[in-house]
Amino acid sequence: MSDTRIEQIAYQLEECLKYQSPQIVTIELFSLKDFADADNKVAVVHKALDTMRFSKTKVDAINYNVGTEDKLEYYLPIAKFHTRWKEDDINKYISNALNNDYELIPYYGYHATIAQTYSRIENEKYVIDNSEICYLDEERLECLDRITQLCKENDIKLIYVATPYIEQGGFTNSEQNAYIKGLDEYTLENDIDVLNYHLLHDEIDFDNTDLRDKGHLNIGGAVKLTNHFSNYIKEHYSDLLSECDWDYKDESEK
Repeated sequence: MSDTRIEQIAYQLEECLKYQSPQIVTIELFSLKDFADADNKVAVVHKALDTMRFSKTKVDAINYNVGTEDKLEYYLPIAKFHTRWKEDDINKYISNALNNDYELIPYYGYHATIAQTYSRIENEKYVIDNSEICYLDEERLECLDRITQLCKENDIKLIYVATPYIEQGGFTNSEQNAYIKGLDEYTLENDIDVLNYHLLHDEIDFDNTDLRDKGHLNIGGAVKLTNHFSNYIKEHYSDLLSECDWDYKDESEK
């Protein structure tokens, strides 16, 4: 889910495992980014938790992620914005949604941006500083460990993936790479695969023309990364793939 952090992923995974039995779980490592400001955290936590069914897991997630004074709006998501319909700027929101104005209001539907390339490229070569190393604090490492333990308890292979980008929300690719390096010992001890595409950009022939903007791939970049990742899974975990049903049914069979 867009912008979700490890603090929410741990509970999302716990909820998913009530209904599904995956062989492999992949965690995208932009989730290592800490919250830059309180408003951003509110939006991210709402997106992550609002669609969860009411359960002990959701209560635990709210208790962990939300301050005492704000909890009601997460149990009843309509509480905070239920008067929005009569505010002066409501017509702007409706107009932007109807006109698919993604620049003003994103997330109103999928936008493939097939032909779009990052327009402010100064250098096509993808650049990453691999000299620094950073470590998660103890509380955030415990969140990561919660995910790890859930996977171990359910015999799931855990894979970390870092998608290449330049900067997003004040979190640069070099900063993310530094935190990934800080997890080297942890991932080795817990048998976690790491596909750090910041450092694999030459292998997949990735450069800045494969970006839509500073923080997202365009369709060309997505194809390169997806092809490499899917081939990696087939090469290393074909035994797990053999247990999956890959056959698609047409409408008449549903």
